[in-house]
Amino acid sequence: MLVSIKRTFALTVAVFVLSTLGVSAVDFGAGLQMALNFSFLESPPRESALDAELGTVPSRQAQTGVAAGAHARLHFADFVGIQVAPQYVLMGGNYSWETEELVVDETQEVTWRDQARYHTFSLPVTAHIRVPITENYRIVPTGGAGPDFLISPVQRRTWDLDDDPEDEDLVDEDWETIDAEYQTGFSYTVGVDVETDMEDVRGVGAVGVRYTQQFVSYGPVELDPSDYISLSNLQLMVTFTRLF
Repeated sequence: MLVSIKRTFALTVAVFVLSTLGVSAVDFGAGLQMALNFSFLESPPRESALDAELGTVPSRQAQTGVAAGAHARLHFADFVGIQVAPQYVLMGGNYSWETEELVVDETQEVTWRDQARYHTFSLPVTAHIRVPITENYRIVPTGGAGPDFLISPVQRRTWDLDDDPEDEDLVDEDWETIDAEYQTGFSYTVGVDVETDMEDVRGVGAVGVRYTQQFVSYGPVELDPSDYISLSNLQLMVTFTRLF
């Protein structure tokens, strides 16, 4: 009985809000987006036997990638809306560490460099507010979350001796698929766009910035969760939305 009352109340509130906004104030749009990525691999400090093998905590650098996809959005009263944006994202990161290895009958410090790339499919669901700044332009802050599905991870490794920094030997010349079991990740997304109406094509064009951070990692599942590597990603995005 109590559940039925709560459902009736929620439905009443929803009908009231939509009635207040007015049916004519609701519009639907769909379109495409493309982005340039700057992504990072991140992991928490490790306190295990693995530290001794790594020698030092890995240093991490950004890796560039691309993203492309589609989106559908619903606006209410021309100032608040929701959007779902399925997209392919290529991201990853670079990291390095040092160890002592036996090289030509003597122990030397060796710097290892790993490059990892992740082919992913993400499905963020976001809400946004449109804030007019001029007659034709608006600032649109956005935020939300969604699942990340890992299509394929690939990796390669290089190394060189610290006493000969010009000498770099490619250990694994080709990108190889990482053979492991992964789980679905989840990320939050925040960002801001600057958009303008394109009346000739009844659409909206925008440029913006997105930042995503995984709060559920891919894994791999055979590792201890404290050793999971998560991904963060900064996107420079261009979008076009056709209004219907």
